[in-house]
Parts: sequence; structure tokens; C-alpha cells
Amino acid sequence: MNDAEMVSIEDAAKILFVRRSHVRRLMAEGKLSSTRDNCLLLDEVLAYKARQKAEASKFLDWHADEFGDEQP
Repeated sequence: MNDAEMVSIEDAAKILFVRRSHVRRLMAEGKLSSTRDNCLLLDEVLAYKARQKAEASKFLDWHADEFGDEQP
């Protein structure tokens, strides 16, 4: 690999605010890739976090447009 910064599964979990088991599941599903020593590229973890945030924001925007200011 090049000089890219690597993070451990534990650090990736902290960055993503999830459990380590969830990071391992993301790795198993191919959503995050790792090296042989189970390290992940920091840039890839941050990109995944940004995609998740964008999807959540899109959903919340749709939800607000769909239901407006209605109160439950």
C-alpha cells in the first residue's frame, strides 16, 4: 500500500459511532475493505461515513417534505 493513513477496526467503529462487530459486518459485505492485518483506510471510512450522512439527510428531507409541519 502507499502512505495512506490506516485505522484499526476499533478506531473505525469510534469514527462511525458503531460497534466493532458492525464494522466487521461492513467488511464482510464489501462495504469497507481491509488489509491482511484488519486495518482500514481512513479515507475509505470517512467516505463511508459521509455517504451514510448524505443518505440520512436525504431521507429526513423527504420526510419533512412529505409530512410538513404535521404534529403526531
